[in-house]
Amino acid sequence: MEPLEDHTEMHPYVVQNAILNPFLQHGPRSYVKGFAFSVLSIELLQYTVNKFKELVAYLGEDYAPGAMLFENYPQAKMNEIAPDATAFANRGTHSNCFVVIRWKSSENDAWVAKWVNEFIAGARIIDAPIAMKVGKTNLDGRGYANTLMDDDKVEAAFRENLPRLKELKKKWDPHCRFNKWFAISA
Repeated sequence: MEPLEDHTEMHPYVVQNAILNPFLQHGPRSYVKGFAFSVLSIELLQYTVNKFKELVAYLGEDYAPGAMLFENYPQAKMNEIAPDATAFANRGTHSNCFVVIRWKSSENDAWVAKWVNEFIAGARIIDAPIAMKVGKTNLDGRGYANTLMDDDKVEAAFRENLPRLKELKKKWDPHCRFNKWFAISA
């Protein structure tokens, strides 16, 4: 079998960073969360399709178009810099999936949040043994910090870089003026 279309390409980060813009226009309620995965496997993709069908069936008329976006890019250049050299906590041999769920009514807020967390937990259960088979390490709940939600902790965003960031915060922002998203206390 050959693909019907092939849209794979290399493009600059600024293009990649804007990939969610069409999915997040003003209007429906949105829940965006990301998680790291080791191997883009058939098992993970089939699980995603099945869970997405479940989501659409449950929401019915309340569903608004969303997406599951799996990144798959070469990490060699990014990994030339040691994980503890900067606050960027996403270096490694893994990729990310961005879960973009949209719906219309506040009545489904709690259900959607629960569904997203259950979907990610299930995806990690599928990915872990496949990653071990190919010699990759446990991702331990990693995800791209820009897509973590309020219920996630600052430790999840900055991981091993957090102690050093706290030192910098104490020196340069002792009054915590920069305190949005994942505020680091001094």
